[in-house]
Amino acid sequence: MKRELQFCILIHLITGFATVTLLDVCPRNLSSKRNATENNTDHLSYRLPKDVVPTKYTVHLEKNERDFTYLGLVSILLKVLEPTNTIVLHSDGLRIVEEQVTLRRSKSPSSLENILCQFHDRERQFYVVKTERVLEPSEYTLTIEFEGEIRDDVFGFYRSFYKENGRTKYIDIHMLMREYYTTIFH
Repeated sequence: MKRELQFCILIHLITGFATVTLLDVCPRNLSSKRNATENNTDHLSYRLPKDVVPTKYTVHLEKNERDFTYLGLVSILLKVLEPTNTIVLHSDGLRIVEEQVTLRRSKSPSSLENILCQFHDRERQFYVVKTERVLEPSEYTLTIEFEGEIRDDVFGFYRSFYKENGRTKYIDIHMLMREYYTTIFH
């Protein structure tokens, strides 16, 4: 009985250690010195790191007029300038469908990069994707499926209305100047 108890405690400790290790692999806070120096980026600011640069966006939106929401799919052509395992984008007010996020080397679209984890840094309006291995300088395509709300303010993708023959009609407008990209992606 004593030996079984010791074995159970040992298994519990090993399992607990594995869980802690997995949680530490992808911290939710990018502001630690360790993360910033490991990836040669300045996550202490609101600016994007300079080692990965988005060069082209292809966005498809499908709106739901009943509840002012939309489903989206974006393919972002990225140029990795320095070796890194972290891709940081601006994102505000979107729900990312994490199971539908993929990363491929552009010259070899059949090769899928393994994503270790992904998360929002809501304070800085970042969406972070960490890969299992270091990405070497090259072009990659990051594809993200997301959901959003057609907002009622005047930022990003929003709605307005007008009256015609006593009926309210809605129109969708986007304000995607550089300062408002964070409401979609950047």
